[in-house]
Amino acid sequence: MTQLNALYTIVKQNQNAMYLHLKKEHPVYQGHFPGNPITPGVLTLQMVRECVSNAIGKNLRYHTIKKCRFLGLVKPENDLKLTFSTTETNGIVTVNALLSNAENDDDVRLELESEML
Repeated sequence: MTQLNALYTIVKQNQNAMYLHLKKEHPVYQGHFPGNPITPGVLTLQMVRECVSNAIGKNLRYHTIKKCRFLGLVKPENDLKLTFSTTETNGIVTVNALLSNAENDDDVRLELESEML
């Protein structure tokens, strides 16, 4: 199930960057965690996959996650910037991505290096 337009919207898109707005009213924030809402890591990874899929026009799925570092909490009050690069070899798309606070590129929330099919 896609989370685009349910959990987040794409506000602006360039070739290798997207600006995302999280929807504070999404039901996940009622339970994760009450009074201190945080986007679950699995949904953060799903947002990255969906955005990269959208950008390159392929429905990708994770094959291997080589590096995944959550460096800060992804809270619904923060708009996000996703920057990424992709290369494709023999049907495998290598993705390097950074998810940061949209207002401050130095405020990185996630570093990801993965292979997708």
